[in-house]
This record gives sequence, structure tokens and C-alpha cells, in this order.
Amino acid sequence: MTEISSGEWGDASNASNTLVRRIFFKSKLKGKGYEAFKYKEMFRMNQEVIEFIDAVREPWQQQLCTTLREIVISAIPDVQERIQYKKPHFLKNGKYAAVISTSKDAVSFTLFNTVNMTLPEGFEGPPERKTLKLKKGQEADRDLLSPLVSQAASELG
Repeated sequence: MTEISSGEWGDASNASNTLVRRIFFKSKLKGKGYEAFKYKEMFRMNQEVIEFIDAVREPWQQQLCTTLREIVISAIPDVQERIQYKKPHFLKNGKYAAVISTSKDAVSFTLFNTVNMTLPEGFEGPPERKTLKLKKGQEADRDLLSPLVSQAASELG
């Protein structure tokens, strides 16, 4: 991932603890003789959440946290993220939508506002929130989780 400075792409000083990153894929411009970056996606990310994921010790847990975060960011327009209770929390209109946490042998992904949802096997917890625990060797299924995140967040205003 390549980070572009705010001076190149506009003002990134909107909110405290927030930075604007753009993810680019490197590509050769034909006949130009230099590398350019092709714009892929832009989203707002909280620096504390970035630091949380960077500090996760196990590479497989880091990858799961990153994937789950990407799922939430893509599924909830205007999602807000912050560290609360030492975990990344994702909010829509100031209400909890999801949280990621790590333990010694798992990464947990909790969805809120699940009372009226039918969730697949693996989600556990009280009706208002359900948690999926992912262990080493398991992957976060984007095709499964993305619509669930969208559905859970849809009634948050």
C-alpha cells in the first residue's frame, strides 16, 4: 500500500485522529518510462485503528482484522471508526454497527442490531448482537459478511 501525502490530494486535516489514505495499484504508463499510480479507492481511516491493527502480533490475526475492517468500510457508507474499550468500533450515525477484537487464538467480529436478522451458523450471542470467532486458518468471507454488515447497519439511521 502506498500512502500519498495530503498535499498531493487535498486537505487531510478534517478531524482529529483521522487521516485520508488512498490505496493505489502500481502500474506502468505505456511509453512514459515512469511508474504512476492508478486510483482504486479512498476512505477515511482512524489512526488509532490503524495502530491497533499494526500492533496485533500474529500475522494471520492482522490479516483477518484488515479484511474485516475493509468489509465494514465497504458495506457501510460514511462509517465512523474509533478505538473504544481497546478495540476497533465501527459506528453509523453514532450507533454501534460492528466491533473487532482479538484474543490469543481468535479474531472476533461482532455485529450489532441483529434482533431481526437470521445469521448463518457460527454467530453466537444475545439477540441484539452476534459474534463470529475466526481462528487461525479461517478466512473472513466477504460475500457472506458484507450483506450482513449492510443489513445490520441499515436501520441505524
